[in-house]
Amino acid sequence: MKSIYKIGSKMALLIGFPIGLLFSWMALTFSLFSPINVSVAISGGKFLWFPGCIVTPLVFVYLLWSGGRRIASDLSLNKSILSTIFRFSLYVNSFIFLVIVALWVIGAFHFQETYITATVFMCSLVVGCYLLAVFFTTFTIGWLIVYVIKEKMKWIRNEVSESGKAE
Repeated sequence: MKSIYKIGSKMALLIGFPIGLLFSWMALTFSLFSPINVSVAISGGKFLWFPGCIVTPLVFVYLLWSGGRRIASDLSLNKSILSTIFRFSLYVNSFIFLVIVALWVIGAFHFQETYITATVFMCSLVVGCYLLAVFFTTFTIGWLIVYVIKEKMKWIRNEVSESGKAE
């Protein structure tokens, strides 16, 4: 059973992390869009707090790893594929966006309280992006991760049952 959890974790990490980095890069590129760029300029760019550059990827890796274990658990219990995908997407996105909002708020209070208006604006953008991310990742990357884990688990079960028949 441990190997099934490891498969879930590894597959979620191998598929989700590169795609997550790609979308993070795209989000940073999108941040050059005028309304976002203006709010970052107003804040002096200080909200892009250095510890966030370390904390966010580490949290993302942990969330993918533990989310993959949850997928394997749900699939081994024959839970609905769609609910498994949605729970995975909700789990990963909820905590990663919570970390992002926390970093923005901590950055606002750490540097100057006059940036609270920009923080409220940016947090509202993050909430909007969160809702879009939950929806889109459920039907794209979440679906792919769950499908790959399910197929890999099926393959392992077939290997185990064939090796049991050979003996």
